[in-house]
Amino acid sequence: MKNCSVCGTQIPEGRLKALPNTSTCTEHSSASKFGLNIVQHGKLEDDGFQEVEIVRDPRAMEQLKYYKDQLGKYQ
Repeated sequence: MKNCSVCGTQIPEGRLKALPNTSTCTEHSSASKFGLNIVQHGKLEDDGFQEVEIVRDPRAMEQLKYYKDQLGKYQ
């Protein structure tokens, strides 16, 4: 196993498999972080479909999380 060159924590095995030459944990990665949002159109059993939206803006991800948390209160 390898340790992060910034904070010294152990780099997870999965990250090392995906990026064998990495020297940092995900927290200290210089790569841009992104999130996913699954958008459903119609009911799946009625020929509806789902698509994945990639969200790269951290503020947009925070807002999306807020909306999802609010929606959960009404279901």
